[in-house]
Amino acid sequence: MVVLLLWPVTPIPTAVPPHLASSTPAWGGFWDLLLEGPDAGEWAINAARIAGGQLRQVDHHRLPTWLLMTGGLHRAGIDLVTAGHLVNRGLYIVMGLCTWLAGRLLLGPGTALLAATLALGSPHLRLASERYGIDIGVGAAVALIAATALAAGRWPKAAPVLGIALCAAVLTHYTTLPLWLPALLLAAAAAVPGQRWRAAGGLSISLLVCGLLAHHFLRLPTAHELIGVVLDGLPGANSGAA
Repeated sequence: MVVLLLWPVTPIPTAVPPHLASSTPAWGGFWDLLLEGPDAGEWAINAARIAGGQLRQVDHHRLPTWLLMTGGLHRAGIDLVTAGHLVNRGLYIVMGLCTWLAGRLLLGPGTALLAATLALGSPHLRLASERYGIDIGVGAAVALIAATALAAGRWPKAAPVLGIALCAAVLTHYTTLPLWLPALLLAAAAAVPGQRWRAAGGLSISLLVCGLLAHHFLRLPTAHELIGVVLDGLPGANSGAA
């Protein structure tokens, strides 16, 4: 598993043109110089809007978590393309660690190690972590949602804090938005009978507060817009998550 966690910083060897060799990041490869991935250009444009302080000018179907991380790194002085790839490498590691934690809380250390190894060893997820855009963010969000829900069930007193991470995961992509409800049910099921309401309630309070703050400061889609995205498809998206 440790080897797989280091996989994001040991990219597949790729021939690099001599004039670009000096631009290749130390933690990555030639792939990390490319704005390549499903709807990569649109994600980059919206991350640039976030970096420029245009928090409410993003496309209505693009949720803010990935954009805030990438835009924040870009605002700190990192090239926009490099920032997006760096975020995705980090999300790949987060996905592995959260999968391990969820397995550890649910069934024990052996299951945790197996689950994390299978997740990190997935060729599809490895490829997603090397492409620009939201794809690996969805995988990391699902793992984070499961881990925070199970952790809230195990430690109900920490549920309000864990709810912040849960909100960030839910606001990753329009496909992760409905997962707040399974998360609350999972937290209640994982808690001991006398603490179920405390676990689910703590997560609910944080979700509500964080959601209201995000709605106030950021551009979140309305229910009508979300239904339109699901029924009509995403403009400009050819494949993968958009």
